[in-house]
Amino acid sequence: VSALLFGIFHSAYGTIGRAVVPIFIGTVFALFYKKYSNIKILIICHFLIDFISMMLMNFIDPKHLSLLNL
Repeated sequence: VSALLFGIFHSAYGTIGRAVVPIFIGTVFALFYKKYSNIKILIICHFLIDFISMMLMNFIDPKHLSLLNL
């Protein structure tokens, strides 16, 4: 349930297809937390994913994104 909510909240203004990756990441995060009970690592991972995404968005020409349907 938490992974589904994670995906829905992270795909606002997008399509259902764009919810797949956040749902997958949410599932991985949930499994990691259930096994290790360490949210600090997950916060760092979430930050790194967001940071890398933002950096890539600044360096990729938007014309190329339309080819990938992103």
